[in-house]
Amino acid sequence: MGMQSWAKNLKLAGKFGWGLGLIGALFIATLLLQYRTLSETQAKYEKLLSSDEVMKAKAMDIESSMLQARRSEKDFLLRKDWAYVDKVKAACGRVLAQAEEWSRIERQAGHLDDLKDAEGVIQDIKKYQDAFLAVAEAWRQKGLNQDVGLRGKFRDAAHALERQINQNADLMVDYLMLRRHEKDYIIRGDKKYVNEADETLAQLRGAITEMTGKEGEKQSLLLLLGQYAKSFHALVAGDGRIEDVIGKMRTAVHKIEPVVQKSVTSLKSTAEKAEKIAAGDLTVHITHLSEKDQLVACPHPLPAAAAAETG
Repeated sequence: MGMQSWAKNLKLAGKFGWGLGLIGALFIATLLLQYRTLSETQAKYEKLLSSDEVMKAKAMDIESSMLQARRSEKDFLLRKDWAYVDKVKAACGRVLAQAEEWSRIERQAGHLDDLKDAEGVIQDIKKYQDAFLAVAEAWRQKGLNQDVGLRGKFRDAAHALERQINQNADLMVDYLMLRRHEKDYIIRGDKKYVNEADETLAQLRGAITEMTGKEGEKQSLLLLLGQYAKSFHALVAGDGRIEDVIGKMRTAVHKIEPVVQKSVTSLKSTAEKAEKIAAGDLTVHITHLSEKDQLVACPHPLPAAAAAETG
């Protein structure tokens, strides 16, 4: 009986030892799996960090160049200096180059949502540049100063009419009223002054037509008045074109700015968090811009303890 009991106890001890050994092996395997999973997770974040840093730099360059374009745009509209047109073109060229590179990076990474943003910037910067150049051209046609373009032609027509009317005091009151409406329109841009100028033009034309005994002077005055009216309405039409293309330009730039701001803010935040994780802080939570960046697609699921650490 003693030998049998001892043998039985020995078998139980062996089984118990094997069980402990198996538990220990499983524990070690679990630790190794956790270490491997966390290492893979950190490696993925380091890769994400590298990509985010590049895209953040692109987005910030786009933001900076866009601000330069807008500043030069405003300087042109304020000073009417063509040098600012070249500055806007150069800044838009930088935005386009950075956006195209950004698009290439996003396409390679498979970030479809971010690719859509990058492609949107490319299309909108082209629209903005085209619209701005249309504004600049419209201003060039109108006249970057009072001596050229439609402004120069109108000024010459007004002065020619004034020199002729100065020889006829009966027409001076209507002429001065006409010039008053003209200046009110130029200062305020209100179309009601165009209508008032047209009414005064009609009165002045009627007064000239009723002149007697001065057929040559009458025909000369009517010709000069017609040239004045034509050049004045050409100036008004030029203002309308400028207003139209400025509206298109603002629509384009207002599409770019929110996209750039969103991208810069999101990529800055993601890059900062990725830096912390790359340094070993796995308590950080990142909301990714694209599904492809989700690290839950790791080939090995996180153990419960590791999952709890990473949130």
